[in-house]
Amino acid sequence: MALPNLTTASRKELICEWRRMFKYREPEKTGAKVLRTCLQVKLKRQGNIQDYNKAHAKLMSRLKRHEVGDGPLSTHSVLSPGTELIRSYRGQTYTVTVQDTGFEWNGAHYGSLSELATRITGTRRSGPRFFGLKS
Repeated sequence: MALPNLTTASRKELICEWRRMFKYREPEKTGAKVLRTCLQVKLKRQGNIQDYNKAHAKLMSRLKRHEVGDGPLSTHSVLSPGTELIRSYRGQTYTVTVQDTGFEWNGAHYGSLSELATRITGTRRSGPRFFGLKS
């Protein structure tokens, strides 16, 4: 896919480019002008990683007033009830069933995958990351 001309690109094209370059969702309700500026800064700073890191940090601090989608872009945004998640951990296999209102494991109900991952490992963990749903 060719890089669109950022000065004339529509908001929809800018959003597509944002997702391609940043690998996460664009800030909610952000106008084309802000998206265009952010993309131009990212393109300008790609050659020098130190400059890029500074520009990225500045950009993210300016965008804090907007709600940024911090989840990765994926095709699996919702787990359907009945789906089984299987994870091997320390030589044992764990099978979790997705329910309408949470998750079931060993006959017990859990409200979140993180709660369940913490129960299995004994330490606080990101449930989606532990079960391989998020990188």
